[in-house]
Amino acid sequence: MSSYVCFHGHFYQPSRINPWTEKWDKQPSAAPYSDWNTRITAECYAPNVAARLLDDEGATRAWTNNYSYMSFDVGPTLVNWLRRNERWLVDAMVAADQASIDRCGYGSAIAQAYHHPIIPLCDAFDRRREIRWGLESFEQTFGRRARGLWLPETAVDVASLEVCAAEGVEFVIVSAHQIAEVRKPGERTWKRAEVATHVDGRAYVADLPSGSSIVVVPYAQDLSAGISFGGWLNDGGELAQRMQQVAHARGMAIGATDGETYGHHHRRGEMALAYALEQLHADPSVQVVNLEQWLALEPPTWTCRLIEQSSWSCAHGFERWRSDCGCKIAPDRDWHQRWRAPFRALLEDLRDRGREALSVLGEQLFAEPDVALDAYGEIIDRPHQFGDWYDQHVGDVSDACAARKWLEVHRHLMAMFTSCGWFFDDVTGIEPMQNLRHAAFALVQINQLSGVDLAQDFRAGLAKLPANGDLQELLEGFDVASIPVEGKSVERDTNHQRCAGLLLPVSCLEGEGPIGSLDGAFDAVDWMVEAGCSLWQVLPLSPTDPTGSPYSSWSAWSGNPALVGLDWLRKHGLLDDVTLETLDQSSYGDALFEKMDVVRQAAEFMLASDDHPLRSQFQRWKVSAPWALDAALFQTIKSH
Repeated sequence: MSSYVCFHGHFYQPSRINPWTEKWDKQPSAAPYSDWNTRITAECYAPNVAARLLDDEGATRAWTNNYSYMSFDVGPTLVNWLRRNERWLVDAMVAADQASIDRCGYGSAIAQAYHHPIIPLCDAFDRRREIRWGLESFEQTFGRRARGLWLPETAVDVASLEVCAAEGVEFVIVSAHQIAEVRKPGERTWKRAEVATHVDGRAYVADLPSGSSIVVVPYAQDLSAGISFGGWLNDGGELAQRMQQVAHARGMAIGATDGETYGHHHRRGEMALAYALEQLHADPSVQVVNLEQWLALEPPTWTCRLIEQSSWSCAHGFERWRSDCGCKIAPDRDWHQRWRAPFRALLEDLRDRGREALSVLGEQLFAEPDVALDAYGEIIDRPHQFGDWYDQHVGDVSDACAARKWLEVHRHLMAMFTSCGWFFDDVTGIEPMQNLRHAAFALVQINQLSGVDLAQDFRAGLAKLPANGDLQELLEGFDVASIPVEGKSVERDTNHQRCAGLLLPVSCLEGEGPIGSLDGAFDAVDWMVEAGCSLWQVLPLSPTDPTGSPYSSWSAWSGNPALVGLDWLRKHGLLDDVTLETLDQSSYGDALFEKMDVVRQAAEFMLASDDHPLRSQFQRWKVSAPWALDAALFQTIKSH
């Protein structure tokens, strides 16, 4: 029997977006970072692109992109944030998936439902759209169709699996405890999962009432719990040994966890994962695989039946997202969750009444409104193509602006069911408040589009919720979220007013040394803003020749080290007592020699300091800039 190992990471963040501005507001609880997405990116998503491997003396000897060697899903709401804030990270994930395909023929990424709701608790319309939009988002991001899908919280029922199969999903992931019965190939007798041997060591085919089927991949509960809560990430070598032992005993060792486990929940967890992967790759007795690859190597022959209405994070099925079942984050705190049921009922009532209010307009704007909504996933993240897309669905009344508003309202009516809104302990938390921001936006838009005002009834229901915390604070937050913000992105004003700008090379700014530097840019930008300038043409920032011409450079991609600010280097602990004379007139020749030596020394110090924060940022940048190695090699040869 072959032995396989797979680590699966479920990477996800709720939208956290301000629906009016389509920007992300600051979150003080994420301090010292501006918001939780930024913090978790710095602690987890980015480090996993270039996870460090250490030598015996604790120095970095290599880096690895963990995403290429694990199996992972990344939520569309997180991808949307990354695209606008850390685009290089999306590129690195896509590159990791492609590297996996190049290496073994199968990608490491799978899809995720769009807004991360509890799919079985969605009605039939939203269930289909969440899955279809998630698959569409994956294809737009990774450039290929997804074969697998992560169901949020691995919440599953037959109706959800039927939709998955109908949409072309080949496999889903569940916890082993969600399997009720299994059956060997060729046998007619079913065996209860709790008495079967190694339920999580193989994949299964689940036959569905419609006559279709889907593959079910159960992860090992003991492995996943050990990685998440058992301290196994304290030692990557021990983690590798544990995974190897389970693989030998069961045939397949699958550890599925929140992806944020590797770096956010556990500091430097990405390093433990990288080292475990390295050790397992060097072990001839096991094979590290992703799930697509494993299913190709070991096609499932057993069949299974799942426990209807089950999930990985609630012992009571789906009750954590609709009742006071007892599941909560802080069991020692005397808080109830009686708010869960009325909160869901309130949002469901808004969804249903909102759809009804918009139905007449939808029939006018679209030839088939439901078909247009199903297909909206094709264009959500491509608003510049909306006009051409709308031409394919236009109804008797052609109004692209109203049509997009109509679709956006329905999207926010879906987004308000993000699972985080019920997962935590009180309705006054930031997660339910985010769901309410989507609801508030939808209420205003419904009124504007249809003339139907549902806000008063909704707020009255909100005021009756049995909260543990300050419900008044929640109501005030809802009221603020209900105030329209001018210039909202739904309308996307494309008119560009005339503006003033300045042409000024960085070398002309203030700064210690023979030429100006980026140290002077901060004051310069402040002055430009005060003067009413909204554009700054800086001239090329590439390396120059001895005459200082920005148009005579050996690299169009590289930056000019002579423009690095010495004060900035000192603030980051890379420069001590070195000072340079500030000249009355720029001297580019001196900059190339005298100042370059100082900057080079600072860079060498940074590279020799394993724990310097800029070191990890540099390594992540290097992964995202494949041209950099060639440029460095060229410059080395050129200078010698």
